Order: sequence, then C-alpha cells, then structure tokens
Amino acid sequence: MNKIKSIIRNSTVLLGFATIPVLSSSCSQTKEQKYEALKKEINEFNEIPKYKTNIDSFNRIVTSFTQLNNKLKDKITLTTETSAKVNEIKKAINELNQQIGAFESLKHKINESIDNYEDVSNLYSGTLSKLKELNNKIESTDKQLLIL
Repeated sequence: MNKIKSIIRNSTVLLGFATIPVLSSSCSQTKEQKYEALKKEINEFNEIPKYKTNIDSFNRIVTSFTQLNNKLKDKITLTTETSAKVNEIKKAINELNQQIGAFESLKHKINESIDNYEDVSNLYSGTLSKLKELNNKIESTDKQLLIL
C-alpha cells in the first residue's frame, strides 16, 4: 500500500501540453506541507500559459491566413470584374476603330468629290472662257459681215 501511495505521489498527469504532478493527498502531511505541495503544483500548473500562448499564436496565425485568404478572394473577384471591364473597353475601342474607318472612308469620298467638283469647276471655267472667245469671234465676224 505504501508503495502504491509513493507511486501516486510521484506520478504525473499529462494535461494539454504540460505535465502536472498529481496532487498527493496523504493524511500524514501537515497543513504547511500540503500548502507547500499545493503551491508547487500551482506554480507548475501556471507554466501552462506558455503553451496557451503558443496555441494563441497558432490561432492568430490561422486567423491571419484566413484574412489573407479572404483578401485574395476579394482581389480575385476584383480582378475578374476588372477583366470584364477591360473586355468591355476593348469592345468599345474596336467599335470606335470601325467608326473611325468609316469616317476615313467618308473623308476620302468627300475629298474625291471635292476633287471632282474642282475638275468640273475648272472644266466649266475653261468652257466659259472658250464660249467668251467664241462669242468674241462671232461678234467680230458679225461686225465684219456688217461692214461687207
């Protein structure tokens, strides 16, 4: 029986990450001895916050990774939205380029029309000059005929 009590007194219990001696309750101990043993066991038990701090640190790391993951998801969403907007802008640019091409074609046709108008105008001016010359010749011929 004494051997069992000795084993119990000296044995420890694994609690969480810390090994804590089992509180020995022997009738032969005085109150002061019990107080000292309890105080020692409490001091050893107070070492657990070190491990708790490690767990808290781990939890903070997990929380940080979770927040980072959420931020990355938000950025992916923003990237997807931005990509959609970029595609819309590209489509609008293509439409504008088509309209610019149509305007360039129209400008070319207008320039051709202006060139044609100038040609017609020059032709008209030339014809008008020749008509004046012809008219002058006719008048001159009429005068000569009257003289005859």
